Formats: sequence, structure tokens, C-alpha cells
Amino acid sequence: MATFFYKFSQNPSVQSMFYGLRPVVTGLIIYAAIKFATTNGVISLTPSFHREVCSLFSFYPY
Repeated sequence: MATFFYKFSQNPSVQSMFYGLRPVVTGLIIYAAIKFATTNGVISLTPSFHREVCSLFSFYPY
């Protein structure tokens, strides 16, 4: 199995796919952390919190 992966890991298309998955995985981890924190009362999602988080991850100011 390792030989199979190594053979295809040098393929530019496969490298691009894994490079594109990094932001997706990061977003899922951030979502899970925020969901966990709100469920346990660590943070509360007020409109101002939404504005601050959205302004961090977008180019459009709120």
C-alpha cells in the first residue's frame, strides 16, 4: 500500500488535491471547536461575535 501511495504522491494532480484539502480540514476543525465551545457554554454566539469571526475570514467588512 505504501508503494502505491508513493507512486501516486509524486503526481501533480494528487499533490494539488491534498493541497486543496488542507483548508477544508482546517475549517472543519475550527467549526468543531466553535460548536463544542458554544454547546458547553464556553463562548456565546452573539451578533458581535459573528461579525468579528466573519471579518477575520473574509475580505468584506461587516
